[in-house]
Amino acid sequence: MNYTIRAFRDAGDAVPQYELWLRATEGLPRAWRSSLRNVQHQLTNAVEFPNCRLYAERADGTMTGYIGTHPPFEWLAAAHGPPARSLGWAIPFGFPWTHPVDAALESALHDEMIRLTPITYADFKRDIYVQRFRESWTRHIAFLENRGWRLLDRIPLIGKEIGNLGSPPSETVPVTRDDMSLVAELCQADDTAVEDYSSEELLRRYDAGWIVSDTFWRVGERGCFALEQRGQWSAVTLLFAKPEAWDQTLQTAAAQASMLGAKEIYFTIESHEGKRRAALDRHNYREVDAGVYYVRDAD
Repeated sequence: MNYTIRAFRDAGDAVPQYELWLRATEGLPRAWRSSLRNVQHQLTNAVEFPNCRLYAERADGTMTGYIGTHPPFEWLAAAHGPPARSLGWAIPFGFPWTHPVDAALESALHDEMIRLTPITYADFKRDIYVQRFRESWTRHIAFLENRGWRLLDRIPLIGKEIGNLGSPPSETVPVTRDDMSLVAELCQADDTAVEDYSSEELLRRYDAGWIVSDTFWRVGERGCFALEQRGQWSAVTLLFAKPEAWDQTLQTAAAQASMLGAKEIYFTIESHEGKRRAALDRHNYREVDAGVYYVRDAD
């Protein structure tokens, strides 16, 4: 072994963890971007549960790998359409990211987290561990399947290739924290949306780093969209618009993604999002990948 594995120490772990994530996932198709602010927010749990984050370091302190979990939550399958049903108490369980890729270290991090998790969350109900991937990440999925993880759900990613679409309209401006009431109004007005966000919920998401101003734009007061841009791929994580402005908002999102260097724009579309899927079909969006959830019974 040319590394040691340790638990979370303090907030100083956030920056090297985020930088390692970016290096480890560079080039992976449709990898989510995350942000340092979001990583810092997620690590607040580690203050109470230090073993929910494990880091591998060389003797000189260089971080070469990490893995993380989050406290259990009751997983309600409302996102899969009504009526909501419980899938049990789930523990979000991360992949053992390493850079450079080190198969032995991946195994060591995974196995140590499996050993520690029942101890870390001894006072919680625990039914399953859950991880989210892209279907195209075949090496990572094989790693899980070889260790007893099984596929739970598959959610299509609907996208299209985009070329140089020119600049977005001049009224396209970043969304700020003060715009969350407008975003909630647009959510209510959008008949293709299944979300029912209140301004209070959107403010909580903003403060937790799930909504970031430099990735979220509005088109005047008629529509808004958020992009998660990495490399040649741009995920639309939110898009709400008044019915008469929906097509323009979609086109503006594609133009913004193109300006940022994307070659493809895509949405995650659940099975009950029929109206949103039909609206995208009209614009020649097609399945390009899938989000997959893998689970393993908790110990």
